[in-house]
Amino acid sequence: MNDINIIKWGNIDKIQKTIPKIVWIYWNGLDSETVDICLNTIKSKLKGYEINVLNDNNLKNYLENLPKRRDDLPIANYSDLIRLALLKQYGGVWIDASTYVTDDFDWLELLQENHKAELIGFYSDICTTNLEYPVLESYFLATIKESKFINDWYFEFENCYLSPSPKEFYFDIINEDTFIQNLGTSKDYLLVYVSAMKLMRISQDYRMLMMSANDMPHFYYFGRKMDYKRFVSTILLENTNPYPKIIKFTGFIRRNLDNNIRLGKFSKKSVFFSNEKYSYYLKYKLKGLINYIFFIKNNLIKKYL
Repeated sequence: MNDINIIKWGNIDKIQKTIPKIVWIYWNGLDSETVDICLNTIKSKLKGYEINVLNDNNLKNYLENLPKRRDDLPIANYSDLIRLALLKQYGGVWIDASTYVTDDFDWLELLQENHKAELIGFYSDICTTNLEYPVLESYFLATIKESKFINDWYFEFENCYLSPSPKEFYFDIINEDTFIQNLGTSKDYLLVYVSAMKLMRISQDYRMLMMSANDMPHFYYFGRKMDYKRFVSTILLENTNPYPKIIKFTGFIRRNLDNNIRLGKFSKKSVFFSNEKYSYYLKYKLKGLINYIFFIKNNLIKKYL
């Protein structure tokens, strides 16, 4: 981890609690080959961890008093509320379903052991213009149980989520460039980021460890500044070992990966499939071949009929 840029944030003493070996994932979307592969890899790599994959059917088994989902906000905002509620109650590691894990969590456990932080996550390089207040990402959060920051973050964001107009909740600060930094037009979608940014301006009575997202989850897309075609090609056709320990896919990238996998456009030596069992590779190759045959057939029908 010596090559990773790390920010230690907050002024309280070392936390003596450890991060529970629990992984939380929420996925209630459509079938996705990318998500399927990500989930399979998480389960195979993280031995010794309790892996909980939640959806709308089993969510109530873990969170009894979660506010109802709002129809006037994106599902992503509801997912943000879910992750904070789970981490507040149980602690553990939240991972977005479209996050690919290439290694076990020994590195994470070592970081927590060395720094005794209540929260370990990533800061957004592209959004952060003031390193005194790094913009905390929400797709990967590892926390102790009863983390003060997570507790405060949950209630701050819940107040926003339950307000009459959540997009106007931070109206007094959301247009200040010095506060919002480089969040730009994403600020309405990333309300949970704004909630964290507000908390960090109010108090530093926390102990957090934030790593550069460009050094790990965003290494290819932002770190190496790949366009989406190059990024997709790298993941499905090439082997760039050593890989970042985790790789985050945006919705746009995930859909492109899905489309290519469905048509069988991937290699066994690639980042995605070199880590998988051969039977898993064959399963998707067979599906891809069948889909590609139908794709060609439909194009021929359109052309000649």
